[in-house]
Amino acid sequence: MEYLTHWLKFFDLLPLVGLNPHGVDVYLRTLMAIDAEVVDRDILHSPEEVRRNTLIKDGMREQVIPSLVESWYQILGAYQQSHPEITCQCLEVVGAYVSWIDLNLIANDRFVNLLLSQMSVEDLREEACDCLFEIVNKGMDPTDKTKLVESLCQVLQSAGFFNVDQVGGVMTFLAKFSRLVNGMGQSLVLSWDQTGQGASCWSTTTTKISANIAGFCYDYLHVLKQVRYTLQLGI
Repeated sequence: MEYLTHWLKFFDLLPLVGLNPHGVDVYLRTLMAIDAEVVDRDILHSPEEVRRNTLIKDGMREQVIPSLVESWYQILGAYQQSHPEITCQCLEVVGAYVSWIDLNLIANDRFVNLLLSQMSVEDLREEACDCLFEIVNKGMDPTDKTKLVESLCQVLQSAGFFNVDQVGGVMTFLAKFSRLVNGMGQSLVLSWDQTGQGASCWSTTTTKISANIAGFCYDYLHVLKQVRYTLQLGI
């Protein structure tokens, strides 16, 4: 309530709580609470609260978001081995905030490469996958979106993620990875609809994506046909 009027340095939280696991935990929990209060569309707000929240987001974009993003990058790198639970917490924060901040702060080589490296860490890969999905799902220029998806697809292929036998692991990760691949495919379709261009994109990226979901689509359509046939017979 006082951030824009009396407490302009409210977001200087990290030095206050301390650069230790407990302090970082408080810092990340606070950021998630702020996002839930200011951004979450599932929470009903009065017109006055909506105006206030808009001003808060605008103020944060202008004043503190770049420093927050830098702190996330440092946390992700510092705690991924010693405290994976804090790293997952930070990935959740990034995924939440990416929907309304400048995507260029996150969708860059430095940050994306860090996220991709964490896709190979068993304790982190599910949250990293969710975070990448939020980045891909972010509205942006169609040409830039296509380049991002192409780059992401190439790296995932090189790391063997499109080979289920190599990926292995629990079904929850495979479900999240499938969600990511689906989001990449939908983003390409949307970019195509918006530009009517992108032949190179279709000749490279969609081949890899479609190859991994074609089997499921075929089997699912077969099930639907069986269900429809059963209903027609009245069985």
